[in-house]
Amino acid sequence: MRGGLVYVTAFIVGLIINSPSYSQDDEPNNSLNINTGQLSGYMAQLRDALSVVRQKNINGQINNSDQLNRLAYLLEEGRVLTQNVAAYTFVQKTVDLQTIVDLVSLVDTNNRALRINATLLLANITDNTTICAVINKLKEGAVNGHLSTLDTEFNLLQLLNAVARFTSADIRKWINVTLDDLRPSLAQPNMAESASVAQRIAANVNSSSPLSTTLYDYNQRRFLQCRRLSFVNQLPLIDDVDKALKGDRAKYRLFLHTNWDAGRIAAIIAALSASGYNVTGPDNVQLANGIVYSLAANQEEQARDIADVVNGKIAAPLSVNADAAAQPGYFSVTIRDQ
Repeated sequence: MRGGLVYVTAFIVGLIINSPSYSQDDEPNNSLNINTGQLSGYMAQLRDALSVVRQKNINGQINNSDQLNRLAYLLEEGRVLTQNVAAYTFVQKTVDLQTIVDLVSLVDTNNRALRINATLLLANITDNTTICAVINKLKEGAVNGHLSTLDTEFNLLQLLNAVARFTSADIRKWINVTLDDLRPSLAQPNMAESASVAQRIAANVNSSSPLSTTLYDYNQRRFLQCRRLSFVNQLPLIDDVDKALKGDRAKYRLFLHTNWDAGRIAAIIAALSASGYNVTGPDNVQLANGIVYSLAANQEEQARDIADVVNGKIAAPLSVNADAAAQPGYFSVTIRDQ
């Protein structure tokens, strides 16, 4: 039914509490005096410049010399600003995943200056909570058969190797599967250097103990953001995380309101139920069209997770929007035909 709507209203019956410790060996050196305001201001400028590149969908070439010069300057400035432990630890703890994703995209470019400077900055600020962006790009190369340059794969593998020993069991699963997927391309004669780095990554991952806390347990919001990356989403979960994810989804009860036919809504119910959500309905209650509510910060990722489940399981092209519902403690997911 073109133009049909499905409203999924969720009642929150539980909250997730983060575990206290999830870090690399290096701890911030508080004796070093850093200007957090300067670092925050720099990151805001960097996000803005990266956003311009992303919105224009520039792939490998930036034709506007002003944009190129500004971005190159910011990458170099960032590398200098984040050289000491206190500075890069502050950035690691405050950087958003989209910024890391955008920087990784610059590593996969034919522009050598951007590729090198983005790699050097990422080497300073990527940690075990954002390395999924690197894994996502490497997995993309494995699926598509190539990345932009040989240097791209080598640089990304170097970034992965830097944190390999400090990763949790759920991230290690993604690393091992991605390395297996890369094996055919790494067997090529011109990939010997990248293959050597991949071997070191595998050795570091498999010869050291994983962190005691999974990324999912430490930071569910970041974990769900990682899973939203298109190629990370294809990677398997370890059993403990799969069980925990379904258990946490079960803390939400979803109320479906729709006038779609039974066959079509059955697929949505099956997808949500298989993912762990408790589903009630559907009924024929229709919420008002066009009303957009403010979405509470602690509901945002869960609402998007519901949308991802539906979009990932339903073949028909759908547009899924998550909004806070009018009733306190509820939010709704509106599913429309595109």
